[in-house]
Order: sequence, then C-alpha cells, then structure tokens
Amino acid sequence: MLLFSILVALIGLALTAGGVYLLSLGGSLYYLLAGVVLLLNAWLGFKRHALARPLFALFLVITLIWSLWESGYDWWALAPRMGLFMLLAIPLLFSSVADRGGRKVLFLVWLVLGGY
Repeated sequence: MLLFSILVALIGLALTAGGVYLLSLGGSLYYLLAGVVLLLNAWLGFKRHALARPLFALFLVITLIWSLWESGYDWWALAPRMGLFMLLAIPLLFSSVADRGGRKVLFLVWLVLGGY
C-alpha cells in the first residue's frame, strides 16, 4: 500500500500542477480535480483508510465519463485517458486494507470499465 500511495501521490502532484497551468490557459478543469482526488487517495492509502478503494472507484467512473465526453468511443483515445488509472487500481484490489465492501465496489467498477 505504501508503494501505491507514493506512486499515486507523485501522479497526483503532476496532475495538480499541470492542471493549474492548463486552467490558466483556459483548458479543462478535469486535470486539477483529478490531481487533488489522487492526492487525497494517496493520503488515505498512507493511512490505510477504508475509503481509499471506494474513492478510487468513484474516480475511475468519473474519469470514464469525462473520457467518453472528450473522445467518444474511440479505443485509441480512451486508452491513454483510462489505462494508467486502471493499472493503478490493481494493487488496491489485492491490498490488505480492511474495508466494508470497498474491494467489491472497486472490483466491479474495474471489471465493467475493463470490459468497456
């Protein structure tokens, strides 16, 4: 969980900084919000909090909605928007953090999005 949290924190920092810059140029708010959510998720992961999985599942669903809105059903356009985040979800599926159904929710979201 520690490695996951560090990786997610680094990606969150990059997305937050890039999102601020992109927003200053009149671009999408998504990257700033995604970075903040990933930083929150990294913090929850460091604390081994049960909300880490459901928050990441919600993040994946919102990212898919944004991706479809931006690029439609084109796999080549969806892969760079969803692929890394789908891979990041895998350690959460197998971590030993105790939760109340968060693993089931994340697994269901991962399966549905992976089959999409």
